[in-house]
Amino acid sequence: MAIAKSIRNERRPFSCPFDALALDQEETMKLTNRLLSLAFTCGVALPAYAQEVDLDTPAEEAESAITTVAELEADVTPEPAPEATLPAPTAAIEQAPVTDAADAEPVPPAAAPEEPPEPAAEAAPPAPEAAWTDDLSLSLFADGYAQAIWTASDPFGGDRGMMLSHRPFTHVGGLTLSFLGLDVAYEDGPIGATVNLRFGTSTPRLLGPTSGLPDGMQFVKQAFVSWRPVDRFQIDFGQFDTIYGAEVSESWQNPTYSRGALYNLVQPFYHTGFRVSYAPTESVTLTGLAVNGWNNVIDNNDMKSFGAQLSYSEGALTVSAGYLGGPEGDGENELWRHFGDVVVGLDLGALTISANADYSAEDLGGGSYDQLWGVMLAGRLGLSDHFGLALRGEYIGDPDTGSGLVTGTATIEVTPTENIVIRLDNRVDAVTDEGDGFQDPSTGDIDEAAFTTVLGVVVRSN
Repeated sequence: MAIAKSIRNERRPFSCPFDALALDQEETMKLTNRLLSLAFTCGVALPAYAQEVDLDTPAEEAESAITTVAELEADVTPEPAPEATLPAPTAAIEQAPVTDAADAEPVPPAAAPEEPPEPAAEAAPPAPEAAWTDDLSLSLFADGYAQAIWTASDPFGGDRGMMLSHRPFTHVGGLTLSFLGLDVAYEDGPIGATVNLRFGTSTPRLLGPTSGLPDGMQFVKQAFVSWRPVDRFQIDFGQFDTIYGAEVSESWQNPTYSRGALYNLVQPFYHTGFRVSYAPTESVTLTGLAVNGWNNVIDNNDMKSFGAQLSYSEGALTVSAGYLGGPEGDGENELWRHFGDVVVGLDLGALTISANADYSAEDLGGGSYDQLWGVMLAGRLGLSDHFGLALRGEYIGDPDTGSGLVTGTATIEVTPTENIVIRLDNRVDAVTDEGDGFQDPSTGDIDEAAFTTVLGVVVRSN
């Protein structure tokens, strides 16, 4: 039958075709009996009938026999139940056999479409080459003051023409521009250069006519070149500030506005020649000098002066000890001046303390010496970022005459900004030997003490 054939082609287990019919038990028994009857009839009647029929039987008779068999077959074929229908072949019959999911080969996921590559970023323009001006630094400052001077003979005069020769820069009463300064520095690797220019009423006191150069060069405070072949070793050549003493010419870098008598009377200001410095450790620095003496651009004799300094700095403490020796007299090559300097500094943050001691002895020949010595103690207390107080005391002694000079200074400091420094100095200068002192030009009297009030203002760039 067509259904059984179709099922066999699908390689399914054989099942009776009656399973496809919705028949009850009674109908099944009837159908079975009729099939048995048909089989019996065919087995008995057909052979007998065949014997009666001649092989040469006309076609009409043969056709009649075939029809009889067909009718018998139709009689035994049951009609399907009214509600039973043969199921239509499903699509699964014509599809490939289903395989187990565990045995199936994994199907790789579909590859995601590749994103189009990003366009290549444009190459950054090359960095501009460093200009030589990048290694150049400039700074400016202006330093002016107003000063009133009183003496015992003229306590309320405040004579503005009073001259205090032992004071380096605040030596004149009245209002004046002490310094106008320009500082230039250049450094490119191991090579550097420094130039400092000074103008103002105090410039001749700082540089003086003894430099031996024409007018105009007296405004050059520093001008030197530097070479640093290796770390911690440097050679300077030219005109440079002295390495000795606790104070410098720039007022705002000292505790008080006015510079002390020790700075002016006992110490050199600058030198011209060679300076070599070497730091064997981070705490120790050695410095050597070969120069044209004290405060000279052109040497006044055929000999050089030689100096050395040892400095030690660790934490808040700084200590330095130095020596400078050589002939200083005009045309003098044998009589030496000897100078020794010791400075101790202590930086405790808001409180800074500095002490300085000097001794100078110049050979006059014949076993006599011109000697001078002095000590200084100063301190500054910063009460805030904009307010501070300072004190300084000094003593300068002359062993040959026994005379001495005492100074005392009290300073109030106000700094409205980091570029403006305002200081009010109240100072006394007094001599210890009668007959010596300060002469009042208005009266001619000599006074043993002078009292001054100085208001100094400094404006400077960064």
